[in-house]
Amino acid sequence: MKTRIARPTLLQDGTAFTLIELLVVVSIIALLATMRLSALSNARGKPTMVTCLDNQKQISMAANLYMEQNQGSLVPYTISGEMPGPVTPDGVGSYERSWLDQLYLDGLNNTNVFNCPANPPNWSRWNIGINLQLANARKPLTVSDIRKPQRTVYFADVAYAINVKETNRDPDALIPRPGGGWIHFRAPTDIRFNSQPWRPYNKHQGTCVTTFVDGHAEAHKASKVGMADGIREGDVRAMWDLD
Repeated sequence: MKTRIARPTLLQDGTAFTLIELLVVVSIIALLATMRLSALSNARGKPTMVTCLDNQKQISMAANLYMEQNQGSLVPYTISGEMPGPVTPDGVGSYERSWLDQLYLDGLNNTNVFNCPANPPNWSRWNIGINLQLANARKPLTVSDIRKPQRTVYFADVAYAINVKETNRDPDALIPRPGGGWIHFRAPTDIRFNSQPWRPYNKHQGTCVTTFVDGHAEAHKASKVGMADGIREGDVRAMWDLD
């Protein structure tokens, strides 16, 4: 007499999982794993954002000290007749002192504050840029020239856009050139806006850390700054002009 072996298709309670039920369970597990990875990614990214906010606040404090010592003048992009310092020892332009070195000498005493902690190791160390619309040495400005300092961007995370046309339409679509940081960004009214496309860049969890003339710093979309086609001085969307 032959002995039949029962197939292990039933659970102890006499029920069995269908294929659909198994697929549902697998899908739920995959969804939970994705949510967990997303939470871990955000948790890792938040400390770098906090550090960058703190760095830019320190830069802002040094800029305010410069204003107090220079009759309210905003720090210029370069300072003629002054030797470069430890931040940019080769100078900028015609071997002039850069705004970074000036603020370093005005109390920062730390070159690392100009280096965003979210940068890959092979990127330029200098990638927090000054708004060149405010820092043009040919036209020195004072804080009284800024009508709304609480909404006028002074410093920001920057990167060199390799997709200029797309970035002009949507600043949040910027694709950075590897290693391409710099120390300024240009406004849409600048004749070199397209040929030298250093722009505010969403470097921290889809946001760009920016500092305003009044001294406060925040993280928001680069598109909020208003650096896109069709935006000119006086436009309510422009956060880079004197208005």
